[in-house]
Amino acid sequence: MALLPGQASSASWPRFLFLFRGVSGSFRLAELHSAALTLGVDEQQLTFEAASSLAANLKQPEIADAGGDVGPDLLQWVALPSAEVATAVASRCSTVRGAFEVWATARFEPACSLAPAEAAQQADERWRLLADCVHADTAFEARARMLGAMQADSWRVDVINIGANKPRSLAAKVALMETFDSLLGPLPGAVDLKSPAQIVTLIEDCREPDGPRAAARRSDLVQAPHWLGLGRLLTCGAAAHLSRFALSDRSYLGRTTLPPEYSYLMAIQARVLPGHRVLDPFCGTCSTLLSCAALGAITMGVEADARVLHGTIADGAHLRPKGSKALISEPSASGIATNFAEGGLPPPECLLLGDMASFDALLTAASGADKAAANIAFDAIVTDPPYGLMEGLGALYVPLGQRLTSLLRLASRRLKLGGRLVFLLPLPAGADVAQALPDTLPTARCLSLERISRQRLSQRLHRLLVTMVKVAEPTTEAEGLLGSAEGAEAGKGTPTSSLAHQAPWEEWWRTVQAFEDEASSWPVVPPADRSRV
Repeated sequence: MALLPGQASSASWPRFLFLFRGVSGSFRLAELHSAALTLGVDEQQLTFEAASSLAANLKQPEIADAGGDVGPDLLQWVALPSAEVATAVASRCSTVRGAFEVWATARFEPACSLAPAEAAQQADERWRLLADCVHADTAFEARARMLGAMQADSWRVDVINIGANKPRSLAAKVALMETFDSLLGPLPGAVDLKSPAQIVTLIEDCREPDGPRAAARRSDLVQAPHWLGLGRLLTCGAAAHLSRFALSDRSYLGRTTLPPEYSYLMAIQARVLPGHRVLDPFCGTCSTLLSCAALGAITMGVEADARVLHGTIADGAHLRPKGSKALISEPSASGIATNFAEGGLPPPECLLLGDMASFDALLTAASGADKAAANIAFDAIVTDPPYGLMEGLGALYVPLGQRLTSLLRLASRRLKLGGRLVFLLPLPAGADVAQALPDTLPTARCLSLERISRQRLSQRLHRLLVTMVKVAEPTTEAEGLLGSAEGAEAGKGTPTSSLAHQAPWEEWWRTVQAFEDEASSWPVVPPADRSRV
């Protein structure tokens, strides 16, 4: 038992409990880390520590099937300067379910699964033990600190059950709440079940020690909670963003439109803030730019396929899921502009049609006499390069190695110092990250690798979320500096040297091309993912 387990000491920040959603597990701590640093949190004092009884068990969480979730534990202690900062950080994270100021916890060793009635009885007994600790005469000062932030606000009590096959009934929840009557009864605020100012939360972790597969095999047995937490909800995460921009609610979709779960994660990794300029050089239907715009960015995109860039709502109608709730007004309306309008966001400042390898020429032609616009630098480049799996190998196909070479050079040239390049990269399950992104790339002096998160998509295909930071300006063509031939061709078409098969890149190109050739022979990832893989 522990009272006020998150309180600060003279040498450390207070700790807050973050409860994550059971999705995108390999990205959850990366998103939280980036969100915190974006808001100015000191990286040296920012710490994470798994909270549950299962943290030391490598089987938990476990992949339930080929598309299951795996990653750090769902319950994490996060050290942050204050409750206000914890609220701000959590509210930016789409993988966070909620952040809590914890008043008391109890931890028990996981035991054998029980019949439902026995497990419920044991759960109630464990909650009573925690309640006795909270209500003890010696805990008077601790109780005062627990309730200090409640003041006279309206409130209610919620119960969160993690890992149970069946949640508690309403009667069981009420009985559990009454266990803490001595603590909550004296609160001066009114009980408000609909929209209270404060939510007292009881969290019980009933996950199986051996993972969800074991739970599925023993469907008639359940695990009594082995970790209990009592506290105050600070805020929910940014999952509302995902529902706001759900693919099923968009009027315009492409065949490879990136779901908001990933485009938002990428925007957070890029540390996008209001007023930042963000470029997607493979923008497609602008899903990544939609998430960046939601964070306040000024966006710009490049797309080689005119049908996608200038498509109308009617053009993408066959791709909308059955029962779509998209708000469609005019079938002839611009698809991309409509998606932004439905989200209440300004559309991209500029959308360029052409090969991103010719970005400088395209932008010069579009800017005319405006030299400032032609020389614009970006705070972030966020993109999901096409891989040739779902979109096929048509007339616009360029080998992945060439696409990535052009992307890295563009980032070296067009990012501000300290700006970030964030992109997705597929690779076979057995491949080494060092093969996909060796530290010997010609752009390595300009672009420093900040983070790689690896996600399992299927038994044979993984995906990397790569974040690079620009640390130096390019000085050679291999690093991204425009050559004289490219300068002369500005506005006239595709620069030759950007796509030339140059010696420093050859070995890497062959490796990446082998990845794409291997992946192209596999079945396509289930369409539920609807991402560019």
